[in-house]
Amino acid sequence: MNLYNNLPIELQNVIDRHIQSNIKDFIKTRVQIELEQYHKKRLRTLIFNYYNDFKIKHNIFVTNRMIVNCLLMWINHPHSQNTDNPFMSGKYTGRFKNVMTCIFSSRIRNEKQYLFATKHLSGHEIVNKILDVLTIKELEKFYTYELRWIGKCTQKYIVQIPLTKYNFFL
Repeated sequence: MNLYNNLPIELQNVIDRHIQSNIKDFIKTRVQIELEQYHKKRLRTLIFNYYNDFKIKHNIFVTNRMIVNCLLMWINHPHSQNTDNPFMSGKYTGRFKNVMTCIFSSRIRNEKQYLFATKHLSGHEIVNKILDVLTIKELEKFYTYELRWIGKCTQKYIVQIPLTKYNFFL
């Protein structure tokens, strides 16, 4: 510290600027990524707990394919509203197209293409692939969508403090 104090002011300013830029880079590369992973993991846990509670409460076996169907219905909402599966209307939202492109690196235009792309994947793998692609905001929206669907959520945000509200560094 004495060495730093003995330096001229100009050099101290240069050192301070480099330290500040290094701290910003560290926060963007390490801390922000770890925070995002933590929040995604927390939201995934909330989603899976919701399905486990639903299974216990209603004594219905909930499979991963049912969760995939819920995810696909939400991703393609409002085109999938009042339909049996998300491909029934033949129309797809931008979010649906983006998620399918990120997961399968090709455009999925109908149910046949989707079934062909997922025929070697288990329901658990598909759920994980979809949840990995979604952002924190989208995971929060899916969670509130599911809770509103069953009438458990009457608030606008079920997650008391939206996680994206405090992302200062993005």
